[in-house]
Amino acid sequence: MSSSQEVFKLRREGQLEAAYAMAKVRMALPGRDVWDHRAYAWCLIDLLKANGRAGGNEAAAGYARELRALEPPEDDEVLTKERRRALSLLEEGADELARAQEHSKKGLFREAVAIYADLSRRKLLGPENWLNYGWDLYKATKTLLGKLPSEELSPAVVGEVRRYLNAYMRLELERPSQLHSCILRLAARLASGDHLKILLFARLWGLEHLRPEDFERFVAEDGKTISSLAEKVVMKAAKEAAEARDRDQIDYMMPFVDRMMARFPDNHWLQLGKVKLLREGGRLAEARTVALSFAKTKTQEYWVWDLLGDLQVDPANRLACYCKALSCSQDDHFVSPVRQKLARELLEAGHAAEAKGEIVRILEHKNRAGHRVPVEVQNMTAMDWYASTDAVSPKPGFYARFASAADELLFADLPWIDACLGETFTIEGQDSKPRRKLYLRTGSLPAEVAVPEGRVKLKASKIGQPIRVKADYDPQGERRFMLYATSERWDGAPFDVFPETVGVIHHVNVSKGVMHFTAGRETQGTFPIAEYNGRAAVGAFVSLRLATFQSRKGGGVRALTAETTDKAPGAQVYRQFEGPVRVRNGLGFTDDNIFVPPDLVAASNLDDEDVVSGVAIPSFDKKKGNWGWKAIMVTALVPAGDD
Repeated sequence: MSSSQEVFKLRREGQLEAAYAMAKVRMALPGRDVWDHRAYAWCLIDLLKANGRAGGNEAAAGYARELRALEPPEDDEVLTKERRRALSLLEEGADELARAQEHSKKGLFREAVAIYADLSRRKLLGPENWLNYGWDLYKATKTLLGKLPSEELSPAVVGEVRRYLNAYMRLELERPSQLHSCILRLAARLASGDHLKILLFARLWGLEHLRPEDFERFVAEDGKTISSLAEKVVMKAAKEAAEARDRDQIDYMMPFVDRMMARFPDNHWLQLGKVKLLREGGRLAEARTVALSFAKTKTQEYWVWDLLGDLQVDPANRLACYCKALSCSQDDHFVSPVRQKLARELLEAGHAAEAKGEIVRILEHKNRAGHRVPVEVQNMTAMDWYASTDAVSPKPGFYARFASAADELLFADLPWIDACLGETFTIEGQDSKPRRKLYLRTGSLPAEVAVPEGRVKLKASKIGQPIRVKADYDPQGERRFMLYATSERWDGAPFDVFPETVGVIHHVNVSKGVMHFTAGRETQGTFPIAEYNGRAAVGAFVSLRLATFQSRKGGGVRALTAETTDKAPGAQVYRQFEGPVRVRNGLGFTDDNIFVPPDLVAASNLDDEDVVSGVAIPSFDKKKGNWGWKAIMVTALVPAGDD
């Protein structure tokens, strides 16, 4: 007895006619099932493809009639799709469609696209062929773009690419999908050379269709991180929305910018994009808040202060920000618009001579560069005040006079942190980039941080000098320390952020020139013997200035100074003991579990039950995972067995 399985087996073996005959017999039986329907349909599809591509004949027409009369199971999408594709072979344009597919196989994507486009224009391209058409549009576009930078593309190539992208967007294909993202990537590349408005394209494409893969960044061989597709598109589209000042476009882009900022908090250009969207959307207070946060990371960039100036309501703040911008750069190829704004503010503030100086500087640059003079500048030169005023050339000192107010504006929300200056140092291979240590006051030991020497802007700088700073400081060390402002602290004293810490020397390494100290369980370190002002001896008390530090290898404690002292350490640091000692295998233990190391046992020639006195410090037992005490000095008082 035949079965649908045998029909499928014959098909796989290439015995299509035999499979078809067996399938027809199965379909005539009263007990036929859904798999008999599937087997029969697949035989008809294969026969129709074989005969239809031969130019169409009576046999093909017969197979088509049988296939049309056979409805596939509703849940079998593959069979439904292939049935529709096979029936289309007898329709008008089937031969052209076959040629397009052959072109595609040979890599002739533009030729394939031309055929698909003609079929589409004639309403002869069915949905079953849209996906193939879409992929060929992508491949043809990618071939046209090649490896040339977007700005070097010829107008002819740009025009053809834009037609291909438009053709793709008219296809009702699955979204999101790999193809859909591939098309967006090509559009982004075209937009990078200003050959396409990515905002309009992105709205048609639908940014809600971004896939998780579109958010993945790429790390190049040189270690440089390349922004993800989603980042690039959203940044460019947000910029276009702000420039257009279109409220609808701004409202569309805002959620996507917020989404990107949450995903990529290190991308400050996204923050800049949001500032501009908020500003052009009339939400100035929100724009100022975001801009102030963003600007703290770009304090040396003129355009940051230019942006902040534009957002200020107070004329004095605008003046301060524009002066700060020109303190950062004097490159007239970029800062002429800032000079124009500053001239307006200076004139309003009663500094006509300096305002004219800025205008003269703009005119000189425009004349040298052959650029058009802005209308506002032309209007200002025609005013009475301009003719009657002698120009004063811009000077750094004049800008600095107002720029300090801009710094105060930027860092007003940050508290001052008491600190002291530390020493300067250089990293190996970076001798031209000196760095400076700072010590910040905390609730316990001060925290050591390091910054470029150039950021510590003080008239005098002595080690230990009391200062105060405004900074982005994370006590856990998970964020990089960022210094924003420094100021002298006149009411302070040298090294006043350091509490006096008393410890004890527990080891002296003469060969390495260092002594080891402890001032508590978590407060242990070394200090150069040559810099110590007393005699380095085990058990000696030492007064320390200590600071905590964080490095790639973890945290620790470092001593800046160490001096001999008569003050005794606390009970949690230093312990005197007396009593019998148990000795086993060269290791000693007192009755209250003070550990006597083998070297002390040997040096004092200790035996079991000897009575000893000594000094102990806290010690961590790695095997047991807990803290105990370890002797650093021991003296035998009564040898075992003596009265």
